[in-house]
Amino acid sequence: MSTKMDGVKISVNKENKKEEKKKTSVKKQTLKNPDLKKQASSQTKSKSKKISPKKEGKGFFSILVSVILTALIVGGGIYFWQERDTEKHVNKISAQARESRMEFEKRLNNIKDKLLGTEKEKEKISSEYEKLKEKADLLKNAKLSFSDSELGLSFDYPAVFGEVKIAILEKATGTSFLGEFSDNDKLVFGGVSKDFESDATSSAINFLDTLGYYSKKDKYYFQTEGDGKSKDFEIQPAKIIGFKDGEALLLDKKSFINQDEFSIAKGEKYIDIGENAGALINLKGEKYPGLAFIDSDFGMMSLSDFEEMLKSIEVK
Repeated sequence: MSTKMDGVKISVNKENKKEEKKKTSVKKQTLKNPDLKKQASSQTKSKSKKISPKKEGKGFFSILVSVILTALIVGGGIYFWQERDTEKHVNKISAQARESRMEFEKRLNNIKDKLLGTEKEKEKISSEYEKLKEKADLLKNAKLSFSDSELGLSFDYPAVFGEVKIAILEKATGTSFLGEFSDNDKLVFGGVSKDFESDATSSAINFLDTLGYYSKKDKYYFQTEGDGKSKDFEIQPAKIIGFKDGEALLLDKKSFINQDEFSIAKGEKYIDIGENAGALINLKGEKYPGLAFIDSDFGMMSLSDFEEMLKSIEVK
């Protein structure tokens, strides 16, 4: 359609006019009809729904990125804190280990010093011991000689026993003598004179109260008080020890024949030698015809040393 207005030519498209009329008509109908309004609203919502997934996807991605960043930040902080804490612990443990090692090395050095000192002390003591042992061996092997002109007796004995002293004991009838060692009271010797008479009322006769021994028909007898008044006791020597110009009879309590617990219990006389080792020696003197030795401690003087001493006897 063409019109003329004040010399201006206006051309209008009929189809556009029709479209506008339709839109205007729809709007009017929508306003008038509620159902159409709801339908239009639902269409609007459906349009918005179609658009919202894009917005939600973008929001979720933002949250995920935030969570990841937060996790990285928090995790990094925790890792950093743990690293620092671990480093502190490691440093502390290392310091303690160093202190322990230094303490251990110090103690070890002290122990080494003590051991070294102990070793030196041990060597010193060992050296001194060897020297003392040599001296002791020399002293043990060293001999002293005893000699008495009245008894007419001499013999050698270990020097460690000290000095020999003779004591003369006066009795109402006769005398007796007793020889002792200053450093060994477990070794003694003694005898009685020919005129000696015992005043003892006991049935036990002291082994040292002797005049020596004699032999008769290949038998040996322990001789007590002289002049035919004594009761002599038959003996069986454990061993006969030879010495220069004589012999010594080695005895113990089993050497006395017919002397046992039953005879002792009946009150018969017996020679009291105890559990010791003894020896009988004959002398050549007029006053003291014999003597006896008693060794009561084999730790001080062994039986072999006792025999060696007997072998050194000389009777003059």
